[in-house]
Amino acid sequence: MTLARSLALVSLGALACASRGHAQGYSFRLVAQTGDPAPGSLGGHFTWLGWPTINASGQVAFAAGSDGAIADTGMWRTAFNDPQSCELIIGQDYPVPGSPPEIRFGQFDPSFHHPLLNDAGNVGFSAPLTNMPDPANGLFRMVNGSIQRVAVQGDVAPGTAGTATYASVSNLPSFNASNSLAFGATLAGPGVNASNDRAYFAHWFGGVQMFVREGNAVPDMPGTVFSFGPSSFPTLEASGAIGFTAATTGATAMPWSLWRGWPGAIDSVALDGQPTPVGGTFAVDGGLFNFWDLSPGVGTLAFHADAVLPVGSLSGIWGMSGGVLNDYAVVDHPGPLGAYKALQSSSAQVAEDGTAAFWASFQGGSENTDSAIIRSPLGGPATIMVREGDAAEGFGPGVVFDDMGGWYTPLPLINDAHQIVLDAFVRGPRIGLENNRGLWLVDVDGTLHNLLREGQLLSIGGQAPRQVISWVVSFGICEHGGRRPGVNDRGDVAIQIAFADETAAVVVAQRPGPCESDLNNDGFVDAADLAILLGAWGNVGPIGEGADVDWDGDTDGADLAVLLGAWGVCEG
Repeated sequence: MTLARSLALVSLGALACASRGHAQGYSFRLVAQTGDPAPGSLGGHFTWLGWPTINASGQVAFAAGSDGAIADTGMWRTAFNDPQSCELIIGQDYPVPGSPPEIRFGQFDPSFHHPLLNDAGNVGFSAPLTNMPDPANGLFRMVNGSIQRVAVQGDVAPGTAGTATYASVSNLPSFNASNSLAFGATLAGPGVNASNDRAYFAHWFGGVQMFVREGNAVPDMPGTVFSFGPSSFPTLEASGAIGFTAATTGATAMPWSLWRGWPGAIDSVALDGQPTPVGGTFAVDGGLFNFWDLSPGVGTLAFHADAVLPVGSLSGIWGMSGGVLNDYAVVDHPGPLGAYKALQSSSAQVAEDGTAAFWASFQGGSENTDSAIIRSPLGGPATIMVREGDAAEGFGPGVVFDDMGGWYTPLPLINDAHQIVLDAFVRGPRIGLENNRGLWLVDVDGTLHNLLREGQLLSIGGQAPRQVISWVVSFGICEHGGRRPGVNDRGDVAIQIAFADETAAVVVAQRPGPCESDLNNDGFVDAADLAILLGAWGNVGPIGEGADVDWDGDTDGADLAVLLGAWGVCEG
């Protein structure tokens, strides 16, 4: 399928200043839109589009629906060497590998089924299944174009000596760079009861193995066993280590604890009642409460918990590096705008080196400027990236950021280049409920790039402008936890956009580097670079290769226009 190669912003009247964010270099690459042909569906077109994910090369994967003869729902992915074309990963009613012919893939739901895309272009995913005794779910992966079965309800569960089967498998697996899936499951069969019917599994040395099971002995705690809650899902690092939350029962009963490791080598990260680095002891009000309790960098783990003191408790965002616990931020402790007043209630997103991004509010000062998005290494010092009351780049004069946190905004995302993606509300002149939300990328130096505005008019591929009413950027766990967010290390952001006319699109917001047109890297954009571009004319993929200076996956007139516009000394 050939897709439109550009997406232009149209601004009218009071929205004229919205072009500023895009003048700083961001453009949009269209991946798919409702009404486009849906490959693999036998004549169908996309009818809805799910949350997209993106890898380092700019490949995108997403769930979607179609009106075709087959694949009414399914998952699609852009081709590795041609980002302008989509290909079907798996579709509804397709046969399930390793199952009888009557067992088929069921109806994919955008709320529950999200493809997990790694940098090799391989995909891990959960999928509904039909013609089974109960509503069933299975876990699969597509590696080098081949769909492989990982775990399906009714399969024998490894690590149980063949006596137990999967009663259910989670629809929220994790998938790493080595094509391994980690997941939680419930068990059924002889000897299975409420005290041992949950377990975590992952690939290990070529096959799926049980990592830990409810009822297993807790390391270094005689007479104590694990007990798992219903809302805890494992992370999976590139090393193959999983992280998970668990309660314990027996001699040492704990409503909450965090663990990381490999089969036979599980170590604690933090335990309920353990001393915190700032005094008091760790606790989580209500025990197991959050899907994303643990965010791993590379060698660093971040999590949220309270520090219980002799009088009261303090919320904190904590981390472990090299086996040593430290804090990112703790309520009542010093921060970049005074003492912290409140912190987001889940683990912070972390970059490869353990640098975290999170929301915080501060004590003292005006309530109109007391919240901010913070970037901080483990142990500080913290940096304010965006503050409530700052000018909202891309909006009109006098429009500023509103309260930076709360349940109504997604968490800030961070990539390994320390760029932050921020979804936030604004306030000010001509701002109402219909246009008070925006999406930004924040550079490492704090420069803001407005990507989208609620209520703006957007024209795709020369079509009539459509009004943006909402969008979704996948927030995952963090890049190194097996459920990567919708931003890659280059700063490309995959976005699902919904329009007022009930259409939708998946796009990638991307910004070429400052010297992309300097193809021979001599510091100048001149005839030598032009010759290289003309020699590559018509080449397709991968994104950014050869003379693809506008990062849309091919070399054509759009690249020529960018190069000619950059003629002269390269300013990057």
